[in-house]
Amino acid sequence: MKKLAIIILLALLFAALHVPVHVDAASSSSTGSQIRTIVSGPTDVLTGEQYDYTVTIVGAPDADRWGCRVSVSSGGSVNPANYSSTDSNVLTVHIKAPDTATKFTITVNGTADIGNDTYWNRVEYKVNALKPNTVQVPIYNSGSVDAKNVTVSLYIDGKYQYSTQVSVDAGKSSSVTLKWNPKDFSKGVHTMKIVIDPKSNLTFEGGKTTLVQDIYVGQMKENKTSLWIALAIVFTGTATIAFEVHHRKKKRMPKRKKW
Repeated sequence: MKKLAIIILLALLFAALHVPVHVDAASSSSTGSQIRTIVSGPTDVLTGEQYDYTVTIVGAPDADRWGCRVSVSSGGSVNPANYSSTDSNVLTVHIKAPDTATKFTITVNGTADIGNDTYWNRVEYKVNALKPNTVQVPIYNSGSVDAKNVTVSLYIDGKYQYSTQVSVDAGKSSSVTLKWNPKDFSKGVHTMKIVIDPKSNLTFEGGKTTLVQDIYVGQMKENKTSLWIALAIVFTGTATIAFEVHHRKKKRMPKRKKW
């Protein structure tokens, strides 16, 4: 009888341990079993510039709300740091790169609210901030009206690189600095094109709104092969000239009589 009572007691205790206990689900979280956070955007950026990154939360098509919390290391910044949407699982955040050349990390916690449950998934996105190549050009306003916030754009080898806005008072001149990513182009000669919004009254020197010229990317180094080729050409040219002079002198010299 005692054994039976002990067995019954153990059975009741076992059942009690396996009765589900209600927890306030509003504060619950899980790490990626329900959702996955995907970050997309440039991995090479220019120091101090702002870029748009897309955060996509997948795995919760019936969520009531999606959101993300974002932080940036090494002096970068984000806007907004906390972001939520009730109608889309695709969110856009604006990331400002650090002001110095460095590698930094964008950390994103994507969230999805399903009923009273909030699920989240944390990811890290590695980015390299690079010191840009720059070019500075003068711009003129020969008109009688001030030009405000005129867009000036830079293209390298036909590929868009950078835009900025410039304001120049009537009859005055100013300069604009444009940037591009040095990692996008190999060392050597490339074609640079700078375009001023043609609807404005701003121009480059000469009255044109488009400036095209060749630029050299990378440090110029002494090319010994080219030097030897140049010396060979000079030597060959000198030898040719000497031969011609000798040949002409030989023609002018009287022939010796045969004995």
